[in-house]
Amino acid sequence: MRYFNKKVILGGGVLCLVCYTYFSQNRLSYSDAEHSVDSSKPYLGEGINVKKSLTTDKISTNSTEGESEQISTPKPANLQVQVKDVSQLKKYSDDWCIADIELNEEDLRYANDQVNDWNVFQGKARIKSPNSSYAEEVGYPNNNLIISYEELPLEELRELAVNGDKWAMVAYVQNPFADNKTKDEIAKELLIIGASHYALEQLVLSSISSAKTSYRKAGEVNQETLDHIVEAVKYVYWGAQNYNFGGVGPFISNVSREPLKSNLPMELLLPLMEDKIKSSYQELASWVDIERQERGINIPDVSKAVKNEYAKNLAIRKQLSSNEIKLLSKLDITTDNVFGNSYCVTQYLANLNNQLN
Repeated sequence: MRYFNKKVILGGGVLCLVCYTYFSQNRLSYSDAEHSVDSSKPYLGEGINVKKSLTTDKISTNSTEGESEQISTPKPANLQVQVKDVSQLKKYSDDWCIADIELNEEDLRYANDQVNDWNVFQGKARIKSPNSSYAEEVGYPNNNLIISYEELPLEELRELAVNGDKWAMVAYVQNPFADNKTKDEIAKELLIIGASHYALEQLVLSSISSAKTSYRKAGEVNQETLDHIVEAVKYVYWGAQNYNFGGVGPFISNVSREPLKSNLPMELLLPLMEDKIKSSYQELASWVDIERQERGINIPDVSKAVKNEYAKNLAIRKQLSSNEIKLLSKLDITTDNVFGNSYCVTQYLANLNNQLN
């Protein structure tokens, strides 16, 4: 009995460690207090003049429809069995999946630097909202990059953002008091320059809010509602195809809880809209590529460390939201099955399961 109790306590402790680390790195913020999303969502151009010469877990809203959850790219707990035999440790150039376990100290630092550089490129710098209930610094990755923008008057921040200041743009799309139409337009511009993490959150939540508003007004699922869902899902896939989880968390958090779960059941709707989602995704991907080519914007190659970090984040998301990820993995939208079980995803899942058993 004592052994059983110890095992239960140990298992519970590990589970708490996963949840604490995951949610401390990936704060879930629920909305009417922090976010709301305006239902109108124009494409680039209306009421904004974004300069064309650019280089690279908050969604704001103005309506009560905009329930939102924000999830930064997941960073799991350090759940691993330490390798005691140094001779077993690998170099970065070797085949590996789990950096914390498999790499030697020097190459682990290099891999972590690769991931940090990618996060900066993707604009993963979070503002400190005055309404946020999350006080710990760990909840605001790379805040030092945008802290100078946080206290700017909103109009001054907007002016910098529409004129192509990358970090002003990142700060603006997270500002809970900013105009939502302008935020959507700036978010689309951020996709082009590559700083897409919080841009995807904004665009996904904006589309979901519009779908909920349309459903409520019509009292049923109509074509407008479905079109907004397609919009949200295409951003989820585009982000994942580009090793960016910015849109995944907000999408899953909304579709997996009431009233959206019952009113707009994704397990029924998404398979029926698969072709339209794929077409819309391809149009988005093509538009972004063309804009980048015309402006001479070069996107850095994705490193092995970043790809393996994506596998880690996907494994954690599979543990937390297995049904929703399974649904996304069944749809034939992208060239690669970005929500499927790659070798490294399987390795991470096995590692997490070993720690919880």
